[in-house]
Amino acid sequence: MATVPWIALVVGLHFFGLAAVWRLAALAWLGAAMSACGAAGLALAACGSSAAAIAAVAGVAPGALLLGSASA
Repeated sequence: MATVPWIALVVGLHFFGLAAVWRLAALAWLGAAMSACGAAGLALAACGSSAAAIAAVAGVAPGALLLGSASA
């Protein structure tokens, strides 16, 4: 049940490296937001929340963040 949150956390964390290499602060903000979604999803999974709640927090929200950052 924690696969999607784990992926969101790892993908979010990799944006910090990209932000440093490309010197783009916006990527650090994106990384922080995605990492927070992943961590929140992991917390929900640890508490035994429903799959829908975990998917919304760790799947849909990071997807919306990525989509929003691409259009900005």
